[in-house]
Amino acid sequence: MRSKALAATISLSIMLCATFAHAQATRTWVSGVGDDVNPCSRTAPCKTFAGAISKTMSGGEINALDPGGFGAVTITKPITIDGLGAFGSVLNSSTNGITINTPGATDTVTLRHLEINGAGSGVRGINIVNCRNVNVQDVKIYGQVLSPGIGIFIGSGIANTNVGLFDVAVTGNTQGAVCSPTGGVSVNLTIENSRFSQNSANGIDLVANCRAEISHTWIAQNGASGLLAEAASTDANIANSWINFNLTGITATSASVWLYNSQLSHNFFSMSAVSGGTINTHGNNAVLNNSTNTLPLPL
Repeated sequence: MRSKALAATISLSIMLCATFAHAQATRTWVSGVGDDVNPCSRTAPCKTFAGAISKTMSGGEINALDPGGFGAVTITKPITIDGLGAFGSVLNSSTNGITINTPGATDTVTLRHLEINGAGSGVRGINIVNCRNVNVQDVKIYGQVLSPGIGIFIGSGIANTNVGLFDVAVTGNTQGAVCSPTGGVSVNLTIENSRFSQNSANGIDLVANCRAEISHTWIAQNGASGLLAEAASTDANIANSWINFNLTGITATSASVWLYNSQLSHNFFSMSAVSGGTINTHGNNAVLNNSTNTLPLPL
């Protein structure tokens, strides 16, 4: 009897270890024809990002095996989601698309090669609640129009949060990107080679405690300000970029904005600085063909 009991115990332990190994793989896979009861391996992929994330180790990676819509997901640990080589899509009608809430002081979340479609009723495409480091690369976000209707929302309460937006396209939302961290902490925001266009309100809104470095980016055809910097705790450096066809190209309210080698063209108002805000140039910008050039700055 004892040998049978011991054998049963060993067998159960092996089964539990196998189950745990499936549950915590360093790399998992999703597929349009997968199933979330699967271990999310390459040969037995899951159906959704939410199904795969519980089976992926902290610091691991979820990959899209083939084209599909993989559903909204909440990320609570450092992880990478990568749709390279497939059409990795999130449809987030009437909800948030990807929510990031990782409280670790050094956590990093990376999103690559994805489309996030709010289908005309999305709330937030990417919703950053907490995370120290977030990298968003080659991601398209659109259709986020249900209040507040934000393509990318940065509300992290972790001090010195770093957010990088590289090769992103944020179009057709109520607001493109909004940076509004909680608890008085600061955010370092880097935007490169990106596009914020055709949003019905602002392209980029720096509410407070945001330091933005923006380069080689097209901010155009937004219904309010291309860039709005709202507080003295906020500043932005814009280089080698195009700010065109907005209601107002740049609005600085108590904030400081610097321009280098950029173009402001065909806006109704080129620039507006109020409540002590300043818009500064390096003397090498093109400010032309706006209906009203509101600041007589050197180009």
